[in-house]
Amino acid sequence: MIHDLRKLPEDAELQADVCVVGAGPVGIAVAAALADGHADVLLLEGGGLEPDEAPPPRGVARAAGLPYPLQETRVRAVGGTAHAWNLELPSGEMGALMRPLEPIDFVEREWVPGSGWPIDLPALLPYYARAYEFAGLPPTALDRDRWLDEEPQPLPLDPTRLRSVPLHYASRERFTLAAAGALPALERVQVWHHADVVELETDASGRRVVGAVIRCADDGTEVTARANVFVLAGGGAENARLLLASTTSSAAGIGNRHDLVGRCFMEHPQGATGVFVPRSADVVAQLSSYAMHQRHGTAVRWHLYLSEEILRAERLLGYYAALWPTEADWLADDLRDLALRAQQAFGAAAPLYAVSFQVEQAPNPDSRVTVARDASGDTAIVLDWRLTPLEYRTLVRAQQIIQEEFHLRGLGTVFTKPYADDTGGFETGTWRTYDFPITGAHHHMGTTRMHEDPRRGVVDADCKVHDVDNLYVVGASVFPTSSHVNPTLTATALGVRLGEHLHGLEALARPASHAAQLPGGAT
Repeated sequence: MIHDLRKLPEDAELQADVCVVGAGPVGIAVAAALADGHADVLLLEGGGLEPDEAPPPRGVARAAGLPYPLQETRVRAVGGTAHAWNLELPSGEMGALMRPLEPIDFVEREWVPGSGWPIDLPALLPYYARAYEFAGLPPTALDRDRWLDEEPQPLPLDPTRLRSVPLHYASRERFTLAAAGALPALERVQVWHHADVVELETDASGRRVVGAVIRCADDGTEVTARANVFVLAGGGAENARLLLASTTSSAAGIGNRHDLVGRCFMEHPQGATGVFVPRSADVVAQLSSYAMHQRHGTAVRWHLYLSEEILRAERLLGYYAALWPTEADWLADDLRDLALRAQQAFGAAAPLYAVSFQVEQAPNPDSRVTVARDASGDTAIVLDWRLTPLEYRTLVRAQQIIQEEFHLRGLGTVFTKPYADDTGGFETGTWRTYDFPITGAHHHMGTTRMHEDPRRGVVDADCKVHDVDNLYVVGASVFPTSSHVNPTLTATALGVRLGEHLHGLEALARPASHAAQLPGGAT
């Protein structure tokens, strides 16, 4: 059932067993998993059914650190930031990458401060399978060996240095049109749009959330949601904002006794690292797997991962590279000259390929989200995004490894810009034609990190906020480390896992009256 909050009178109350704040992919996954049991669920979305129906954002978000278009990276609508996915798939739809994290992402790495998850990859595998179904991908997508057997042979690289990995892509319509279309069928889920949660109210002890204050942006009308359990699924920036803005029992906000809420904001720094000129037409033919293509009705393309062996040996962060056919006029003058000369030397038969990257960002307490109140009392997000020498060292060393491997295997030449500063040239405007070479991938992670020790994390392994009995936070904001792959699949898997965990809570133990399904048929 889908409702418009603008039609409710002021001072009305919404009531349910569970209140989920945020109707993006993660919030929908939590609500749908809960609907398969005995809980009545409120699913609250601050925007409308479509992005162009969204009310003006609360406060003016701004960046205080590295350049970052924070306002553009959040979408207020049912379906959340999936509406902003803009990678064209072979079907003509827009989509995004779906890939589980690697085993190394879950373990403590002595060279990555703050690394280590309280759960491991095997614990998430059943929920990854459910998340793949949610995304409309076949469960066989988890079987990497099967896909290797059916795809053309990858480039002959040393797998102890560079691995070729098939990555799958899901259509954004699975998380927008299909997901929203399935919501009315979830009989015990009430979806309220234009329901902008501005604050959580707690009891005097601060150990229990008693209500969510909802404001309608159209006219300022306020209503309250009451529930036994509250779940925040609003994204890395918004989850932190809501905890910091909720000060009824503590000026520091909810769950912030150790000043951790909003800290360790992580993104996936991305950009282009150079241009690849294949040596021969045979090499070009081998590159077919590295272009977007269909396999079993699923969009697939291969990427190059730094191997776990080299990450450990050289103490690097996770990293992948992708190859994109490009034109010479995209390149800066010096790279263009080098690439065209190599192309002529190799017989002018090969196209040019841009080499793009996405790199893991290590947890850094100084990279953080805070809030500032404007004249009306609304809280605006302030982002201070910072990178460390470890990210820059990984970027420089990764491009060296790619250059070496392509040269040693006789595949061709990778040209990169020279670097002469302590960022490896990745923050210099002359590195490429953009003003600032590194951009974020619109992936907000880490601001409510997961750890069993409340002095080191905001939530525990079940995503419950430490010292608050009935409040959970889920999504990429709970990631202790960011990996180097897109977070949506893992965030959705955590959402399904949380929904199943909440089934067992005594406060929700009532007889089930129906069974509902996740979009895509998963129960």
